[in-house]
Amino acid sequence: MRKVEPSNPKDLSCSILIAKAYNRKVISEWRVPDPPENVRCKTNADSATLWWEPPATLNEILVRGYTISYGIGTPSRRVIIEGAYTNAFTVNGLKPNTTYVFALTAYNEAEGEDSEKVLLTATTKLPKKSDDRLFQLQTPTNVRARPLSPSEIEVRWSDPNLDYENDNSVETASRKRIYVLQYGIHQSERHERLTSQVRQAVLGGLMPGSEYEIAVKVVMPDGAESAWSMRELVRTPNKASKKHTKIHSV
Repeated sequence: MRKVEPSNPKDLSCSILIAKAYNRKVISEWRVPDPPENVRCKTNADSATLWWEPPATLNEILVRGYTISYGIGTPSRRVIIEGAYTNAFTVNGLKPNTTYVFALTAYNEAEGEDSEKVLLTATTKLPKKSDDRLFQLQTPTNVRARPLSPSEIEVRWSDPNLDYENDNSVETASRKRIYVLQYGIHQSERHERLTSQVRQAVLGGLMPGSEYEIAVKVVMPDGAESAWSMRELVRTPNKASKKHTKIHSV
């Protein structure tokens, strides 16, 4: 902002302030997003995992999340996934040796439909023998996080793969898994990773009063790994408090 003095001070009793307008890039949702990119799919006998990348215009047009529709012949069932940076989802409960149609879109709150659909088909595999089911790693579920202090968060989760191993203790003992946690400030590009051999962990050294996103996956000694879980959001308190911050999943 600069101040301009009048050429004839006797005629004017005030000065004129002229403000310069600066170009500033603002992410808005004046239209629906562009579709997700580089969509891939991998199937097992009873599930399909989809991976994708956000639209190229993510930094211009706001993306609030994605939808996955799927079905046999027609994508009639629909799942809504919150979070612009969520990039994978596993659909469970599918029929073996069956071709499914999947449709992936990005959405925001702009007037109109979601983005254009990205369509793909995938066929689930034939059922494997019971002793091979251990190798079909499912995504960790029920990820829950709560702040312990302004700089610490406790994370707990469930591992559906353990249900398959209860009938084979020898196989379980020889395949010690690890869990990988990925976490960072929500919508930032920097993320940290931590490993755990049990279904819980404490994240330390965090920034007070910040919202963190956390995801978990399973990794076996032979390199087999699951997709990332749904991301969990939790905010660290500004100062020590007995009341925990409300959390929600994305």
